[in-house]
Amino acid sequence: MRNVIVGMEFRKNLARKVDALRLNKMLAALGIDINSYLHTERVIDIEQHIDKCSACQNTETCDDQLANGSVRADNIDYCSNEESLQHIVAGKAVHES
Repeated sequence: MRNVIVGMEFRKNLARKVDALRLNKMLAALGIDINSYLHTERVIDIEQHIDKCSACQNTETCDDQLANGSVRADNIDYCSNEESLQHIVAGKAVHES
């Protein structure tokens, strides 16, 4: 039972980190549910996404795209997580069809 509790706390901590970044808005804009993301993606991948987003130099472009509502998986070449996010969106589409 302790492992379950520790795991839940770890995921909550990851969720807080994602929520504090543009990554949270990017996931939402791409139609990726944050809870599904946290439970289906590997922790190491999520941590890499967080690190890349934290270090990103394209924040102005990202903010503009998010504000305009023009974010699509095929037009996020400015995003450091482009490849991973495109993969997640493609996987989501396969599961929904």
